[in-house]
Amino acid sequence: AALAVGVTFALALALAPELARRIEIGWLTCTSLLDEDADFVTASADRKVTDYAVVLGYALESDGAPTETLKERVRAGVALYLQGKTKRLLFSGGHPGGGTERRGNKSEAQVMATYATEIMKELEEEEEERRGSEGGGGGNKNLGNWNDFELEEKSTSTRTNALFSIRQIEESLFSGKHAAGQEAGEGERGREREGGRVAIVTSPWHQLRSKHTFEVAAGRGKKKLEFVVAKVGGEGKRTAKDKDKDDDDGVEKKSRAFLAKAIAVYDRTFNVFREVAAIAYYKVNGWV
Repeated sequence: AALAVGVTFALALALAPELARRIEIGWLTCTSLLDEDADFVTASADRKVTDYAVVLGYALESDGAPTETLKERVRAGVALYLQGKTKRLLFSGGHPGGGTERRGNKSEAQVMATYATEIMKELEEEEEERRGSEGGGGGNKNLGNWNDFELEEKSTSTRTNALFSIRQIEESLFSGKHAAGQEAGEGERGREREGGRVAIVTSPWHQLRSKHTFEVAAGRGKKKLEFVVAKVGGEGKRTAKDKDKDDDDGVEKKSRAFLAKAIAVYDRTFNVFREVAAIAYYKVNGWV
């Protein structure tokens, strides 16, 4: 009996990642906004520009550093901004559980904004070096522009991500500095905004629930917001700190890489199955 239980458990453990992958791809992942082969810095106007891209928070490391999952979300958000596919980035995430002292005394939104700034600064330096060697101007006008970064630091769940982010976006678009046609063309100047477009930036397994949660939360407002989902994943722009972790040679590097990959696979597997349960819970409560 013990052998049968052990074999069953081992089989389930082996099959779980593939099942999770199928669930993620076939059900939980939404349509991409960000082109898979798009250059990180080159602006692209092939899709309609969003007013905001909301980058959703995720757990931090014990020392307050961003996890790889969170970094992937930030990279995707920065890519949208630099490609001209969104006008502003809103980093959404409050202080993680366990107390702020255990996480560097920073909110997830602060950590995301810091990492995004590191990416932008390194890209700006690379652009300056390129211009210096090749001569001439050009470059991305958004590099070095931190005024389009905003923080939402109250949320502690997907639902509160939606509620607090939408409130902040609506205040900005419909009554704040971006309201009343201030960013519109001459023919629309002075006219009240009727709606806005928002990109949701989160991991593939989290996209379905996030999109429906934002849509339900926005449905209670007086203004119309349209939500699209950004593609998250792939290499993206890695900072010098990220690359330093990969520069070691030898057996230790290979062992660390193998362990990291195994952890990532089972971490995604856990997140997928947890997400299925979360969708059911949100459905029962009428949040999706």
